[in-house]
Amino acid sequence: MKPLLTFILILFFHSQFAQHTQIKETDLEKEAISIAELEKVPVFLGCVGNNEDLNTCFDISMRNHFATNFNIGLTEKLNLPKGITKLYIAFIIDKNGDVTEINVRAPHEVLEKEAERVAKLLPKFIPGEQNGMPVSTNYMLPLNINTEIDNTVREQ
Repeated sequence: MKPLLTFILILFFHSQFAQHTQIKETDLEKEAISIAELEKVPVFLGCVGNNEDLNTCFDISMRNHFATNFNIGLTEKLNLPKGITKLYIAFIIDKNGDVTEINVRAPHEVLEKEAERVAKLLPKFIPGEQNGMPVSTNYMLPLNINTEIDNTVREQ
């Protein structure tokens, strides 16, 4: 019985591996890829340079967008505890450069709605590329709001 179980497990893992390798090319069309895995990262309009420069410009532009547009006054109205309040904003930059599937995790619904509002204001991007083709890209943006000092939004 033990050899039969071993054979079934080997067959199962082999078939799973074979399926995984067969769908890699089609994954580029269907699934979003992590920004860390891309050959060419999504680009904020106006950013130039090599992939490292584009990535740095992307991060700075994203931070500036949220710092400029996020209504930090909401934190005072919510009477949040003093200290750092963390928000997590996840979204996809699709193969057309549009921001889609925005998900926000925050300690208060008002902050979630504000972060989603600001994410919807993001401009159209030049999409990321893999194998020379535009692809959808997963992006996670952690934000810290410091309610002790000057109520500023900071990227983590």
